[in-house]
Amino acid sequence: MRRLLFFILFLVISFFLFNLNQVVAQEVPKAEYSPDEFIVKYKPGQSAQRLKLFVSERQKKARNFVNRMLIFLGDVKTKLINQKTPEEKWLRFESVYKTLGITGETSLNVETTSQGDQYVVKTDARLDILKVIAEYKKLPEVEYAEPNYIYGTFNLP
Repeated sequence: MRRLLFFILFLVISFFLFNLNQVVAQEVPKAEYSPDEFIVKYKPGQSAQRLKLFVSERQKKARNFVNRMLIFLGDVKTKLINQKTPEEKWLRFESVYKTLGITGETSLNVETTSQGDQYVVKTDARLDILKVIAEYKKLPEVEYAEPNYIYGTFNLP
């Protein structure tokens, strides 16, 4: 009788131990993110908005002959060290915007003097957002880009 009781107790304990593993090994739910937005951080001073502002300032300065010559010489120097002029960078941004369907950017920075340029970039959602992010990361001005994750409170049933 004692052996039978020991055997039954062993079976019950074994059942609970093996059943416990199934509870712990639950599948982790996939993170949800916005299908038409992502977050990007540009290298300092390299955001599309700052670049556009810089290009427009250069165009205003170029109205004067002396400033136009100074800009030209600066562009020659830039080309000699194998870099792009601000106008070429802006054209690349415009091309990427059209290709990826980017409709706008909203700054996440509270102050303009913060550490970097962080933006929420909105797309027209015709392309998969992960593919858009992968293409956007290829820009040399981009420090990082990631999906705009949707966070919520943890609800217990």
